[in-house]
Parts: sequence; structure tokens; C-alpha cells
Amino acid sequence: NHDLDTDDGTPYSEYFPVPISARFYDKVIGDVHLFMVDSGYNTAGVLVEPAGADPSSAQAAWLQARLAAQ
Repeated sequence: NHDLDTDDGTPYSEYFPVPISARFYDKVIGDVHLFMVDSGYNTAGVLVEPAGADPSSAQAAWLQARLAAQ
């Protein structure tokens, strides 16, 4: 999570390939559907997800839509 201590998390997104470099994403592996979300805070206690992490955030809307599509 130290990559999140940068202004925009660039070290993280440059190191990991797509889709892992996305801030939140889903992946199906066989019969398992995984949902990865970003609710991380940096060491200063600041939420670093630009799309937000509360129930009314864009990230939450994405997750709700993806779960409803199942």
C-alpha cells in the first residue's frame, strides 16, 4: 500500500498490468467471480480512491450494478 502514499498511485498502476492496475475491477476464474474494490487509505489516513468508497460513490454504484447483473 505504500504506492498509495503518492499523489495519484502512479507507481501501482505502472507496475501492475490491466485489469489489476484498475482501481476496482472484477474477474471470473472458473466458477468463481471475484470483485476487487479499493477502500485503501494512505499512511496519512486519507482515502486515495478517486471514485470514493462510501455507499453513494461511483465505485459502490459499479459494484452494485455488477452484482445485480449476476
